[in-house]
Amino acid sequence: MNSSLEVALSGMRAAMVGLDVTSHNVANVNTEGYTRQRVNQVARKALLTTVGLKGAGTDVKSVERVTDRFVARQIRMNLGEKGYYEGLTARLGEVETILNESLDGGLADAFNEFFSGMSQVSASPENRGTRVTTINSATLLASKLRSVRERLHSVEAENHRELDYAVTEFNTELDRLAQINGKIASGVSTDGNVSDLQDERDRVLSRIGSLLDVSTTIEGNDGQAAVSINGQAVVLGAAAVHLQINSSGLFLTGSTTPLTVTSGEIAAKMDLRDDILPQFKGDIDTLAATMITQFNAVHSANYGLDGSTGLDFFTGSDAQDIAVNTVLTGDPAKLAASGTGSPGDNAGAEALLGLREAGVLSGATFEEWHQQIVGGIGAEMQSADGHMTSIDAVLTQLYNRRDSVQGVSIDEEMANLIRFQQAYNASARIVAMIDELTTTTLQLGR
Repeated sequence: MNSSLEVALSGMRAAMVGLDVTSHNVANVNTEGYTRQRVNQVARKALLTTVGLKGAGTDVKSVERVTDRFVARQIRMNLGEKGYYEGLTARLGEVETILNESLDGGLADAFNEFFSGMSQVSASPENRGTRVTTINSATLLASKLRSVRERLHSVEAENHRELDYAVTEFNTELDRLAQINGKIASGVSTDGNVSDLQDERDRVLSRIGSLLDVSTTIEGNDGQAAVSINGQAVVLGAAAVHLQINSSGLFLTGSTTPLTVTSGEIAAKMDLRDDILPQFKGDIDTLAATMITQFNAVHSANYGLDGSTGLDFFTGSDAQDIAVNTVLTGDPAKLAASGTGSPGDNAGAEALLGLREAGVLSGATFEEWHQQIVGGIGAEMQSADGHMTSIDAVLTQLYNRRDSVQGVSIDEEMANLIRFQQAYNASARIVAMIDELTTTTLQLGR
């Protein structure tokens, strides 16, 4: 009787575990990143009795997550690519806005107004009014160049701050993962259910992967995660190694060898910092610096209405500080429109106007160079958007595959609920029957 009772009780215990797991699944049906769990039951080792082998009931061997490690690994890999292009497009979008605003009502119009004014000076070199208008339009052009450059610098500075923050977040996530590894190891060693910890581990791994391209290995049956970059471990068991960043690159703490990173939000921000943003800012600086050099060379060789010569048209070195010479803004008569010193001569103005068509920027004119800068950011954004669309499509497929395996199905859980409930009730009836038989037997013996 006692052995039969223990068999029935084991069935009740197993059914209770099944009911607990089922209710846990149902409760987390809408929890982001939750992986459904299932109970693995095994028959106990049969007992050898005088009448042969006799069943000993059931045990719950484990409660495990239902997951597909291959799909999880593919998701993490694609999250790195997604993180890279998300980081890229966020900043490129700001640059595109700045440069597009430099078209209508911006640099493009300022260039047109400036050269139109110079054309009027050429037509009427002795007209002081056209000189004032031209100098004002040149002042506006210089101001817009400085504004574009300053705004690009602000984007660059913001990217620097976000890069530092992303590296700090990455280090924090590494520490979290190491702590989770320790909890998982402790839970396994005490035969605890670590499924929820493994879900938390996967969420942390997803965030780490979106920040930087890493190699991840799920160690053994306990589910601890090992993470490495360029073959160097950053998380191993409950220990983590931090990253640090400086102007030379990204390093493991204590190392002088820069890491090679190609995907993830941090890699995007490093590419923006080291290459992309300096290139656009440099192109604007090149535009302004060439204007300063070319206009000063022509203007200083010609003469103003008062016979003055040798004056620069612009001051400054690039887009950061370009400005119209204050001598000209103070006295428009000093605008060198004459090539001979004669007030009616327009050779100087014609030479200045001729710079509009001069291919002084690698064969491009000033306005063409500006258009190329704008076109360049458009091409960068189009490429990044194309990659984002492709990655999103792949991730959607992977998420669907993942959810079909590890997502909670209410219909399936309701079926499990009924199954475990019936198993519990059946085992309970056996217990009740054994109790009744035991009582009857004891009464017969009196």
